[in-house]
Amino acid sequence: MALGTLLASYFPRTILGWASAAQMAISQSPHLRYPEVQL
Repeated sequence: MALGTLLASYFPRTILGWASAAQMAISQSPHLRYPEVQL
């Protein structure tokens, strides 16, 4: 099986997906951008 190829094609998409989702969440939530303000 081409497990290396599968991982190489799967994980970059996952990382980009998480990064874009986190970026959207942070841009919509100021308290996530500045967590020290909430403490």
